[in-house]
Amino acid sequence: MSLHYPTLGSVLLTVGILTSVMMIFIWRLYPTLQGTSLWAVGALLTTLGFFPMWLEPTLGSIAIVLNNIATITTPLLIFEGAIRFKGLHPLDHVRVPFEILYGIGYLLSTLLNIQNARGRYMINDLLMMIVLALTIVVLLWKVKGLERIVYIIIAVTFALIFVAFFFRWLFSMLNSDFLNDSNQVLTPIIFFTLVPWAIGWSYGFILIINIKGRQALFDATRTDVLTGLNNRLWMTEQFDAALKAATTKGTSLCLSVLDVNGFKKLNDKYGHMFGDEVLRHIGKVIRERLTDGDSAIRYGGDEFILLLTCPKSGNNLTQKLHQIVDAVTEPITIESVDLNLSISFGNALYPKDGTTSDELFKVADSRMYAQKRSAVR
Repeated sequence: MSLHYPTLGSVLLTVGILTSVMMIFIWRLYPTLQGTSLWAVGALLTTLGFFPMWLEPTLGSIAIVLNNIATITTPLLIFEGAIRFKGLHPLDHVRVPFEILYGIGYLLSTLLNIQNARGRYMINDLLMMIVLALTIVVLLWKVKGLERIVYIIIAVTFALIFVAFFFRWLFSMLNSDFLNDSNQVLTPIIFFTLVPWAIGWSYGFILIINIKGRQALFDATRTDVLTGLNNRLWMTEQFDAALKAATTKGTSLCLSVLDVNGFKKLNDKYGHMFGDEVLRHIGKVIRERLTDGDSAIRYGGDEFILLLTCPKSGNNLTQKLHQIVDAVTEPITIESVDLNLSISFGNALYPKDGTTSDELFKVADSRMYAQKRSAVR
């Protein structure tokens, strides 16, 4: 199987340019997303790695060196980018220096074996397979939902090129006549697998970024900007799901309404910016004390709603709620002002007090205001 490098280089160069343009566009569109800049550089290096192949008859050994630099650097950048994009960050203090040394080792192997293709493949292909295998592990680590499908597709493209490198490495280890037979078949196969690999990883990540972007927009419309808690729209959409989840676990659901006593006076005395800081503090305290299956909503103004799971008997509900209320009412200092917040609250238990969010809210809100009036008296 004869490999015409200029022709194949032109094909791969075209693929590389297209993927580079897309990855650079995504990087500039989402500059705050971790890893996208590394993928953009990786796509550019892939393109530059294809370019020497086009000039292989003229460059000779230099084309091999340039191609090998891109060959190892691109997967390392994709690997590092995937780690950062997924927020994994294992061994941050040693990982990047190790990756740099890894790339240098690969380059030294290339230079030492520049006239020995078999020796070059025995070492370099093994190093490449390790990077590809680690990248597959990172891609499939803790993924779910629609993203899982896309990550699997990307991983398959990495597995495809891994297999191609594996067979070339295996034949280079076992076959002393490697350059005369196996290399003529396996090397072209590796180059051809670069096309689905380049398209697969770049467009796969673009699709994942798009999914994350849509999810972030969805979450933003259902999150209270000030406190970071869920908002009223979230409650409208998710109450039935929370109720179903509690029922499935054999528990009940309690809706608790919390209101900050005297909040208007704080606003009038210290200003709305100060009041916002108070609400942020309350949201933070509530969020930190929620357990699995519980949710918190800023319903509006200084009113909060808790959806708490509890036994059907309602036992431990009071204790659970008081832990949150006690934490919120602990003395604090905000902008040099010492505060002792006071909270009124009311509860409603499903299905005893109602079977819909409106019914439960009405009961809990009524009980909260009754407690507030009692405190005033």
